[in-house]
Amino acid sequence: MHFENEDSAARVVQVMRRKVGLAPDAAGFYTLGGAELFLGLAQDARKHLRRAVELRPGFGEAWAELAAACLETDDREGARQAAAKAAELGQALPPELTARLG
Repeated sequence: MHFENEDSAARVVQVMRRKVGLAPDAAGFYTLGGAELFLGLAQDARKHLRRAVELRPGFGEAWAELAAACLETDDREGARQAAAKAAELGQALPPELTARLG
């Protein structure tokens, strides 16, 4: 997931926290988690991305983002599992994530 800058990501976090509080859905948690990861809020991102894949287990993009969030929180095993699930679903991982997973 890509954001232009920290301000745009922070606005997304603000809006999406309200949205998922009112109407929880996988896409909302994915967007929220991606913005939090961009801002360096890896623990929050991991929690929200985990919720996204719980709601929609076939959400390959969310599994890939979850792998990145797990790496940022030093959960290498969680990152490997999430990356494997993303690959199983046909979601390509960014090369830098693949390199970090070793």
